[in-house]
Amino acid sequence: MYQSKSIVETPQVKTCSRCKTVKARSEFNRQRRVPDGLQNQCRACQAGYYAANRKTRLMYAVKYHAANPHKGKAWRVTNPDKVKAQHAVNHAIRAGRLTRQPCEECGKANAEAHHDSYHPKHWFNVRWLCKTHHLRHHAKQNRKLKKLLKKE
Repeated sequence: MYQSKSIVETPQVKTCSRCKTVKARSEFNRQRRVPDGLQNQCRACQAGYYAANRKTRLMYAVKYHAANPHKGKAWRVTNPDKVKAQHAVNHAIRAGRLTRQPCEECGKANAEAHHDSYHPKHWFNVRWLCKTHHLRHHAKQNRKLKKLLKKE
């Protein structure tokens, strides 16, 4: 026999964590990661925060992109095959044609897709590695490549 799930009603109001006022759920933006599916600050408080901290956020973005050039537009322009492969895998996951697997090394649930080849035939042939093991794998690959280049 199966058990029926108990239906839990969600309240129609929520308290903003910033201004501490009780507001309708429609006054909050969505956030899928939290249990109630809504952000903890109301839209008005969020807009005020972003307006007040605009310069700080812009400066952070400038520093981040300077320190991480491989994550920006320049990287996407110079690596179109990698970008297409990543987009194809992400689309397949969303469409349900590909499911995330645990890390092949340690079994952690939140694994990333690693492509051994970026040829279109191999876009969906991925290895699932957690962030730690993914970084280690690339570091190992880079060490091998440096050794090969030194020999030449």
